[in-house]
Amino acid sequence: VLDRDGALSHLECPLRLQLDAGGEFEPAARWLPLVARSQLTPMLDLLAVRLALDASAQDGHARAVNLALASLADGGFAARLREMLAASPRGARGLWLEVAEGAALGHDELLRAFSGLVRPLGVRFGLEHAGHHLHRAPRLYEAGLDYVKLDAPLVRGAAADEAVRRFVTSSTSLLRTLPVLVCAEGIDSAADAAVLWDCGIEAITGPWASRVSQRS
Repeated sequence: VLDRDGALSHLECPLRLQLDAGGEFEPAARWLPLVARSQLTPMLDLLAVRLALDASAQDGHARAVNLALASLADGGFAARLREMLAASPRGARGLWLEVAEGAALGHDELLRAFSGLVRPLGVRFGLEHAGHHLHRAPRLYEAGLDYVKLDAPLVRGAAADEAVRRFVTSSTSLLRTLPVLVCAEGIDSAADAAVLWDCGIEAITGPWASRVSQRS
């Protein structure tokens, strides 16, 4: 994820699991339903956070980890996460934790409680895949958030589509009143990126950001 100056904001770290010894590391679509049915999501999310903290301790780069709402609601997860973060204060300051907007709808108090747990330890807390309910759920965005990542289908094509530009401009204006950092997800076009900066976006992720980062 790059900021306006092209500097690295943080790395997004989707979890991969090796289901077979010596096999490929598989994306969440392959194993997440099984994990959810087995009620192992909180344990897996703790492992993801541990991996992110360890990696950040080695290279100094901030990392974002997506959490399931079920983990936020699990008392054991919250207690163990707090212990983990307190034991790694430097790593905690480089950790970004996020939940999907769709899953978070209607859980304002849970989000506020979790935010109150992690933010005092230096962690940034935000929403990903956001924007679909932006104007219908204002309390969701007052839950102690540090950042919001607008969903890729809502921000792609900004260079050619005036409706997209209007949406992004109105969304960034609304969110800055809270205030939160506003990011755009999944951008694959330099032209879109240039227009999104003008519309108020403050950080961009996606193939375009990865290519720019590799060149620098």
